[in-house]
Amino acid sequence: MSVLSHLALRFSTHPENLATEALAYILGQSLVARRSFERLVAGLSGRTLELHRFTTQSVNDDQSRPDLVGIGPDGLQTLSVEVKFWAGLTAAQPTGYLAAMPAPGVVLFVAPAARLHTLWDELTRRVVQAGLTQPPVLALVAHNLSMSVAGQVMAAISWRELLGFLQNDVEAAAEGETAADIRQ
Repeated sequence: MSVLSHLALRFSTHPENLATEALAYILGQSLVARRSFERLVAGLSGRTLELHRFTTQSVNDDQSRPDLVGIGPDGLQTLSVEVKFWAGLTAAQPTGYLAAMPAPGVVLFVAPAARLHTLWDELTRRVVQAGLTQPPVLALVAHNLSMSVAGQVMAAISWRELLGFLQNDVEAAAEGETAADIRQ
């Protein structure tokens, strides 16, 4: 565990927010990391997104607040990311996030591997209850989950797998400082 990880867990009541800010920083600072993230999202969702910038804690019209939003070249939101270490889902998750997406896009949930399948079960139950889809047919590859919901794609991945994917690409590109940031 890095000193930053230790301090985040010890002094933050919401480590998800710190993790989200760190991810946004890395994606904003490194084109290699951003392109890697786009490839990861494409692999999960089947959708190619070109992400130009990211914002954190953006408020949707329904007052829901995704942790991280990816903005495309046209200025439209094409990605919402929600980091769920151990916090519960809000009433808007995932249905409000799916409805708030102004362009065909992706809603991505990131969680520890130990929570991923129980979180996915709850997410799919909520979209079925809301009438957004029939009982889902999902794609399962390792710890990655995805499904089409009302013209959008909802997906989930483990935090470790997401970071490992980025780490491999930035190390291959010899971006030592970004690799060190990801390790933290």
